[in-house]
Amino acid sequence: MGMLARQDGEQSALLVLVAEVPVEPPPLSDEHLLPVPTELRRTLESALEDVANALAVFFMARRSISSVMPCVAFVPYDEEARRFTSDAAGIDIGGGIAVPEALSFDAGADDFPLLDDRRDGAALLAEALATAHAVSQFREYMRLFERAFALGPHDLIRPLTDFLSQSSFSYSEAEVQRWFNKLRHEAVHADRRPTYALEADVRYPLRRVRQAAFDVVFNKMVWRNRSSTRRDGVDLHSGIADDHTLVIRQHSSGAIRSQLFDPFGSYPVNLHVNTPIPDGWLVTTGPYNMSSITLKVQPETAPAAELRIDEEDGPS
Repeated sequence: MGMLARQDGEQSALLVLVAEVPVEPPPLSDEHLLPVPTELRRTLESALEDVANALAVFFMARRSISSVMPCVAFVPYDEEARRFTSDAAGIDIGGGIAVPEALSFDAGADDFPLLDDRRDGAALLAEALATAHAVSQFREYMRLFERAFALGPHDLIRPLTDFLSQSSFSYSEAEVQRWFNKLRHEAVHADRRPTYALEADVRYPLRRVRQAAFDVVFNKMVWRNRSSTRRDGVDLHSGIADDHTLVIRQHSSGAIRSQLFDPFGSYPVNLHVNTPIPDGWLVTTGPYNMSSITLKVQPETAPAAELRIDEEDGPS
């Protein structure tokens, strides 16, 4: 199931869409749960996206797609299938995926002079923050990095890695290479390549790309130069590490924001839509369990301590 939100000026519409495909009943797990075949699920997600894209084109409108809960169901088509689903305890889809973000820093009007020699960087960062779409944001951050180091994407990988490796958030050259050698190409070009980037492709790396962009604007010593030297500009005292844990400096403050996604990590969940379930449909009901979040508290001179936050009783 999916939800389409259409906005075109004064008008908006919410549509609940259902994509379905015939499937032979898969074997039950040891817990008598029905698994969801991955390739078939992706086929159905693609069908929902195709409809949403067509509606956006024909109505000249913006669109967003999210999951309603439950987001998947098995529908028996004959008596034998009904007997099979009646033996199942539910659907094996696990819990929701909580995607956290915790970028925070202390800066104010007194810090404005830090931007005097990089107003172009502030402009590109503001452009990225002004757009709501993940791929557009990603492209602006790539342009910001190129501007900051005065280098093309290939030559930029090593200097940017050297700069970011001095931060508290554990960036590796392999991660930065993926930004430029794969995601940037697919986010900018769609000519001879078999693949091209959409929102789902950049959604997860975007969090760390964003905090890297703030770090570069605030703390790169020499602007428009390939140098990786850092300055003591604005301290980013919380963010996301490479293992997706939340890192926060001891004795600092910050807000932890988290977006709940469906159990497959495909779409954000819309908890405001109450979807009626027809009789006979097999769905997973009960508490919607979120994945856990690990918070790493980073003292100035001691190993980091970890606090695990488990969200087990989310909305049903």
